[in-house]
Amino acid sequence: MLNFQIEKNSDKAIYAQLKDAIKSAVADGKLHPMSKLPPVSQIAKEAGVSLRTADVALQELINEGVCFRRPKKGTFIAGIDTSRKQKICGILGTLNPVSHPLQTILYCGIMEAAARNNSPAFMIPLAEAGEGETPESVIRRCDRGLEFELKGIFVIDLQHHKAALELAKKFPSKRFILLNYQGEFLKNLPENVAAVVNDDFFGAHHLAEYVFSEYKVKTAVVLSIGLDINDNTYKEREKGIKAAARKNGVHMMKTIQIPRVTGFLDKQVTAAKEAVQELLNRKNRPDFIFAVNDALAHGAREVIKEAGLQDEINVSGYDDLHPLRDSDIPSAKVLYTVMGKVGLQKMLDPGSKMQCVVKLLPEIIKPVRNINSEN
Repeated sequence: MLNFQIEKNSDKAIYAQLKDAIKSAVADGKLHPMSKLPPVSQIAKEAGVSLRTADVALQELINEGVCFRRPKKGTFIAGIDTSRKQKICGILGTLNPVSHPLQTILYCGIMEAAARNNSPAFMIPLAEAGEGETPESVIRRCDRGLEFELKGIFVIDLQHHKAALELAKKFPSKRFILLNYQGEFLKNLPENVAAVVNDDFFGAHHLAEYVFSEYKVKTAVVLSIGLDINDNTYKEREKGIKAAARKNGVHMMKTIQIPRVTGFLDKQVTAAKEAVQELLNRKNRPDFIFAVNDALAHGAREVIKEAGLQDEINVSGYDDLHPLRDSDIPSAKVLYTVMGKVGLQKMLDPGSKMQCVVKLLPEIIKPVRNINSEN
């Protein structure tokens, strides 16, 4: 008889407790490779759970390769040491370095961390059901294999966050790590999901504090652009800048909000040029423009130079994306590659807390040439 010790009032699902108890018995040598488990009805009775709960726990163990079933003979402990299976992780998202450079940088960060930890990472196909292999079928295929143990899934594209959260509910034994994007969906994460994001509010706040200490700013404006309805990234940056402005007595003009632009980043540069050109035509102009990303900052900077106003109006960027960032303006460097490292640590460490949001504070990038320092 196995000692299951199921806690009915625990936050952990009962089937997960039962599954872990059996895995512990295997690890402790109480259940030997190729040994037969008691019938599911007996396991349910001894654990004090329903037959359905016991069957779900056994199916999860089969999916993970800990157990296997023989028709009409029962369920057996696998004849291999699952702890020696190669640990791997999947990546859910889109790779296009031209139109979506952020996802590519996140991907590179994951791959670098995976290589250092000897835990190979691979892209998961995004086909819809009926059109080819889906993320769900990939996960199940990995679990049936004997060579690899899929520890979890990274999500690098906001477009697939909703699907990832649904997958997390279907595969509670897998760890899902959401990278970079912020939104209301972070408030109610499943217990096997964590997020590693940039601290956009305090990053923008610290950047604005630096700007106000180095530049003679009396009036400023935020240059922003529309994002996905679920993405609060730029909203948080705007809040951080305005909070610093209130603290320093700087007047903030109404935010210049550019409609959402999809596709290549050069479209954002063009949109910024048009918006800033309209701003320069006004009678009342700001001393400083806080752009919420480097593409907008680059466009704003070009228009200001063309108008010969670079000594009157300064600009800051955000993200530190090359080649879009101008070296002579301040910016905030988001630690995109570090996100992959931190996320992989959470994924591989069984004692690491999930159902949480880890925020990384960006680095303030000072300009190579401070315009006001020459005055």
